[in-house]
Amino acid sequence: MVGLLLSMLEQPLETVRVEQVRYAKWTGCWLISDGRLEVVVVPHVGRILRLGRPGGPNLLWEDADLCSGRSAPKPGDWANYGGDKLWPSPQTWGWPPDGKLDGAMHRSKAIPGGVWIASQPAATAGVRFEREIVLLPGRDEVVLRNRMIATGPAPVEWAVWQVTQLDDPQEVLLDLPSADAEPIRMGEAPKEPIDAYVERHGARLAVRRSPRQSFKFGSGAIGGSLWARTAGEWLEMKPIHRPPYGTFPDQGAGLQVYCNPDPNDYVELEVTGFAERLNPGESTLLEVRWRLSKDGPG
Repeated sequence: MVGLLLSMLEQPLETVRVEQVRYAKWTGCWLISDGRLEVVVVPHVGRILRLGRPGGPNLLWEDADLCSGRSAPKPGDWANYGGDKLWPSPQTWGWPPDGKLDGAMHRSKAIPGGVWIASQPAATAGVRFEREIVLLPGRDEVVLRNRMIATGPAPVEWAVWQVTQLDDPQEVLLDLPSADAEPIRMGEAPKEPIDAYVERHGARLAVRRSPRQSFKFGSGAIGGSLWARTAGEWLEMKPIHRPPYGTFPDQGAGLQVYCNPDPNDYVELEVTGFAERLNPGESTLLEVRWRLSKDGPG
């Protein structure tokens, strides 16, 4: 499917510039750009830390103090640098995330149109991740091929979970299975009413971040997307699920939106694949696409 899509491009992948640059406090980062859209991958902390127009704002949230080196992660705490990363789902592995998957050095190399990165094996989950991050030239679209490989001595059962932290978008839309389907309430119940931040529009739920408290919603819509209105454009995040369809492991929600309160003013767009039992050496793939446009969903 990806090969077919790439063959239909008006411009070859070779027109995408892929070069190593310095970003924040790190050297050896990767800039992927076609002159219209750019992505920065930071192997030192195993994530994407920039998505945006060249010269424009970063659509991804990042912790300015951690990324600049003005502060350092505290031992035992989650080093939330921001950006986009992968976890295993469901979150039965405790807290914080295993540093081998989230925050540690990843191997990396340039590939046509983008970058390949690979995590270290995480003993807590018995897996490691590999990612191909490819910019489709002239289409304002990024393809993310996220592969989870079982590395332990015993079988494991997980789904791939991609978590994208956005810098305080004006609005987020969550696709629902149908106009009469209820969104899935996830996490701890808010202590205060959130009616002012949530509105139903047919088969979509519109969400805005509350500065006072966190909350989270999910959806089991197969074929659906998450949409964020930010910096005058719409970012669509769409997981590509192909039959045979399985089960989303976290309350049946393959699409999730988490809103974080001040002072860390981010919203997470989260997508998961289907839960799969993997024997040692086996893998599962979740493909996700980001698309930036002036027009929102129809």
